[in-house]
Amino acid sequence: MSVLSHGLVVTTYFPQDASFAHGVYRRLDVLMEALSSACERLTVLVFVWSERPYSEAERAEYERYLSRRWSTSISLRLSATKDRPRPGRRVSGLLGGMVSFARTDPASRLRNAGAAAALAAALAEGPQIVLVHRLEAMSVVLRQPRDAIRGRLYFDLDDVEHVAQFRRLLREPEWPTERVRLLHVPAVMAGEAAAIHRATATFVCSDHDRRYLERLFLTRSVRVVPNAAAIDADPPVPSAEPVVLFVGAFDFSPNAHAAGHLVGRIWPAVRRRVPDARLFVVGRCPDYIPGYAEARRDETIAFTGFVDDIRAYYARTRVVCCPIRVGAGTRVKIIEAAGVARPVVTTPLGAEGLDFADGDEIVLRRDDDAIAAACCDLLVDGGRAARIGEAAWRKARAVYDRKAVVRLLRGVFAGDGERVVA
Repeated sequence: MSVLSHGLVVTTYFPQDASFAHGVYRRLDVLMEALSSACERLTVLVFVWSERPYSEAERAEYERYLSRRWSTSISLRLSATKDRPRPGRRVSGLLGGMVSFARTDPASRLRNAGAAAALAAALAEGPQIVLVHRLEAMSVVLRQPRDAIRGRLYFDLDDVEHVAQFRRLLREPEWPTERVRLLHVPAVMAGEAAAIHRATATFVCSDHDRRYLERLFLTRSVRVVPNAAAIDADPPVPSAEPVVLFVGAFDFSPNAHAAGHLVGRIWPAVRRRVPDARLFVVGRCPDYIPGYAEARRDETIAFTGFVDDIRAYYARTRVVCCPIRVGAGTRVKIIEAAGVARPVVTTPLGAEGLDFADGDEIVLRRDDDAIAAACCDLLVDGGRAARIGEAAWRKARAVYDRKAVVRLLRGVFAGDGERVVA
């Protein structure tokens, strides 16, 4: 396998706690592991929000951490975005986002001379391969001349952003008038189209998304890079405890809304049928969950915050519940649960793009009462829970194993092939 001398990664995601626990960071970690093995050295350009400035000492410390993590020479560069618009400029921002992708949120925060200059300086060094992580970072690339990138350009779209935005604004807006941002969706679609046609190849999570984008934008350059997790060589033993688990970062609104439904509507129904059941809600920022203040008084619910060892909680869990109602892409949390042989109860949207068979490898239900009933059935029927969990583990081992996905990506980045399949 050939090795390139220099690669460039462009992203807006800077994992402050170096944990790579959130699904977006987990995907970036897989991409970086593969790319670092194909390049002798990497420049990582991160656009960071100006509300959180980083000192030179912090930058240097994190640069050393990334070099150790990915076993290659990393040059970390940070470029601050502009601040959020002042109240008087929000109306103009809403209007601008109707006609220009660059003025949609969050691309508008990268629409500044500093971001463009930082990227131009990195590109001037002539990287042979450029990996752009997510659409907001790609918005800066689209403002560069086409001949500024002399090597191959790979674009990790991950989720189809216009679909995720449309679903969230339609079903779970942060405030009622936020739905006006639905008028930005066509501009986001235009940005995605421009990005896909600029890139050598675009990566998405599932074949479902690949087919959709190929039809929508008349392209054949979209490739499937599935989300992945480390899968045990043997399925862990089932839990004897009547424990339900939800895992997520709750400063991400789809997780917060799902957890709100779980603690406020689903869990009371579970407790009525299985009085000794317990619920673990694991992840940072639980105070973002609707109804958190009331739910934390329930002695059967434990909000743990961020934990260093999630496996300790999986070991005690019989059922993983993931009542996702908004968003797009595939959920790493479901792959992770399958990787430790835990049955998952989720919505059809929650399992979108994942290759788990309903009833055999996962349990899909549409409404809160049906989700509660399915959780109860698995809590009281340990044998069925174990069978579904083990079947899910076998599918995860075959399709979503991290080592296999990294191996496929290494071949693409090293120029040994352009085809990536789940």
